[in-house]
Amino acid sequence: VQRRAKEVAQRQSTKRMLEDLGTEQYDNALEAVSRQIRELRVVLEQQEAKDREREWVAHQATGELDDNRLVDGVTGEKLIYRRRMEPDVPVGHQQKKPKRLAFVMDVSASMYRFNGEDG
Repeated sequence: VQRRAKEVAQRQSTKRMLEDLGTEQYDNALEAVSRQIRELRVVLEQQEAKDREREWVAHQATGELDDNRLVDGVTGEKLIYRRRMEPDVPVGHQQKKPKRLAFVMDVSASMYRFNGEDG
């Protein structure tokens, strides 16, 4: 019973401390992680840009020799090269596999005790 009472009391005190956080403390916390936020934004923007990335197009008359078509070249085939080109995208085309990201963050008072361990 005493252990349970201590847990409840600790949760209540932690809850009160979290409710007392002001905008100044929030700004300080935001400033501390602003570099990581910028880095995450860059990563997400690069992931979005990959959909418009150039790709290898095989069966070309000129370009870089396609290693997979060497035997065909020996037999006389002319289309043994590959080139980097923009993919042919029909109007209104969407990604084949859209990226969906979900962020789950536990900001409950029970996680408050880990702040000292996170550094």
